[in-house]
Amino acid sequence: MQLTRHWISKFFIKNHVSLSIDAQGIQIDNIHINWLEMSISPNINKGLFFNSIEFQTNKSKYNFNWLSKKTARSALKITRQYWAQLHQTRLHSLVKKQKIEINKSYLRKGTWLTFQQQALTELNRWPLIIDIYHFEDTIKKSLKFLRHISSWNEKQLGTFQSKYINNQREKYRDYFNCLESNPLTDKQQIACITNEQNNLILAGAGTGKTSTMIGRVGYLLKSNQATTSEFLLLAFGSHAAEEMKLRVSNKLKTNSIKICTFHALGLYIIKSVESKSPNVTNMAKNEQVKLDWIHTQLTKLLAQENYKTKAQYYFDTYLNAHKNTDFDSKKHELAKLLNQLLGLYKLALFNVNSLQSRLTQQNKAQITIELELLSPIYQLYQQYLVDNNEIDFEDMIIKSIKYIKNQQFKSPWRHILVDEFQDISEPRAQLIKALREQVVDGTLFCVGDDWQAIYRFTGADVSLTTRFDTYFGTTKTTSLDKTFRFNNSISDIATQFVMQNPEQLNKKMLTHIHTKQPKVSLYHGDNNTRLHSILSTINNTSKESKSIYILARYKYLLPNTTTINQLNNTYKKLNINALTFHASKGKEADKVIIIGLKNGKSGFPAQKKISPLLDSLLPKNESYRYAEERRLFYVAMTRAKHQVHLIFDTHKPSIFITELIDNNYAIEYNEISTEPLKEVI
Repeated sequence: MQLTRHWISKFFIKNHVSLSIDAQGIQIDNIHINWLEMSISPNINKGLFFNSIEFQTNKSKYNFNWLSKKTARSALKITRQYWAQLHQTRLHSLVKKQKIEINKSYLRKGTWLTFQQQALTELNRWPLIIDIYHFEDTIKKSLKFLRHISSWNEKQLGTFQSKYINNQREKYRDYFNCLESNPLTDKQQIACITNEQNNLILAGAGTGKTSTMIGRVGYLLKSNQATTSEFLLLAFGSHAAEEMKLRVSNKLKTNSIKICTFHALGLYIIKSVESKSPNVTNMAKNEQVKLDWIHTQLTKLLAQENYKTKAQYYFDTYLNAHKNTDFDSKKHELAKLLNQLLGLYKLALFNVNSLQSRLTQQNKAQITIELELLSPIYQLYQQYLVDNNEIDFEDMIIKSIKYIKNQQFKSPWRHILVDEFQDISEPRAQLIKALREQVVDGTLFCVGDDWQAIYRFTGADVSLTTRFDTYFGTTKTTSLDKTFRFNNSISDIATQFVMQNPEQLNKKMLTHIHTKQPKVSLYHGDNNTRLHSILSTINNTSKESKSIYILARYKYLLPNTTTINQLNNTYKKLNINALTFHASKGKEADKVIIIGLKNGKSGFPAQKKISPLLDSLLPKNESYRYAEERRLFYVAMTRAKHQVHLIFDTHKPSIFITELIDNNYAIEYNEISTEPLKEVI
């Protein structure tokens, strides 16, 4: 086809050339341009009397102007049809790729956004209206598909994801029904199938978090979406890791999945890079060994006049300043504080800028002197590790992160699952984030419960759970909403209590066991007298053996081993154990008796002030008063399967007990005594 400009153009332009068009491309001004060189389809630029056709390559634009409107329209149809014939391969290839990806697995939000951008980019190459052109039907269908993809909103994406999940649940119904003794719940199955880049599973007490983790691994294996070598399962304690290994072996019949603690992971990464296992100092393995070492170094430093002067000033001004304690007692208390500070300070130095911003301007004088007392101990400690060619647990995390970020270690794991995620610290979160980012389609599957976040003193940061998506990126959150441990009475009271803090993530809890009677009971008076009274009643009314936990905020409030043995001998139908609130986490008993519910410094919630330097090195404290202590009370109450007994001090009742009464919680007031409880308080 040959196009010529309107005859009138010769009065305005000297080069009155023609435009040649054929199936291979165009010839304009002695320049040949192949259709494949043109990044978008030819277009018309409309003028008042004449139009021009524009051809665009990746490098340049070419205009052929002075065309009559009729000629331009005719030419546009022909050129676009030629262009479409040679560009349809790319179009169909994109559509095919997207369809395969959409249909083969869960459609992630990040993938969907990428697809939308790809669709828009491709659509911009093509005419907006295609019906007027003699395009092949396959081209029209592909363009229609891309327009559909580009127009999706998040609600439509959610509908598509739900449809995929339902199809998978039906396809693998037998697997989900037979994995455990009872079928996995709807929410557990949804959590197993959902495969966003970042997945947060909020698993309330007794909702089956371990079953969900195992179910997730098994589903991905059974659906051929992963192999055993692509999994990394992380636990915080060696006992939890061993239990997970046993469950995976029994349920999934495989021992080839990497299951370990964060410390073991650090050792694995370091050994992989350095070709030998590092020597872990005994001070990391045994807290008492570390404390004894600090005592020894502190004694030597106190022999130096300058250090002793600072220490004495610190003792007199800040450390039990109003207590008449001797020098050795104060030295011991300082050693315990330095022991707490050492590891946290080391991790904080990993990011010096962050450390400076964390050191509060309040209590600046005390922080300064605490740093001056800590610094020599820290330097001696680091030198000890160097001299003995040893590392500690903090080194494991720090070195691992460095090796991952500088590509000395390459992650083989596409699916990273983390148990008890609410207990994670920022350095550990940084470690798993770095591992996930190394793998193009890597995923995080983190199971935890912000309501049970009770380990800030170890460096655990609850905000990594409550603001999970802020730290890790696009996230799908699934709440396991059915507990198999306790009844609706315990659930309702514990849930209402913990949710007084607006920063806690809102979850609706359902219970497998229902009761019409209150199963949280209040008692006032002496701990020992009430304890025997409650145990006697349970023992006399029980037809079979019952497990009993006696729980307290502090260990010294609990019956000792001798007393527990005596109680078990006295109450033959009962299996009685005593635990602190923290030690009870992850455990359960038929009935729980909580003691020590008094107000004050040695009461509950704990009101003891901590070192301002320690407070600065720990994750940022929450603005809601007693937030972690409130969660600790939730943990204590939810250890019970059938009933919770609360014994409080009549003269100085815990403010948590006062709150339960003042806000008319559905509790049983004084089950044994008939004296009205509210009158007592």
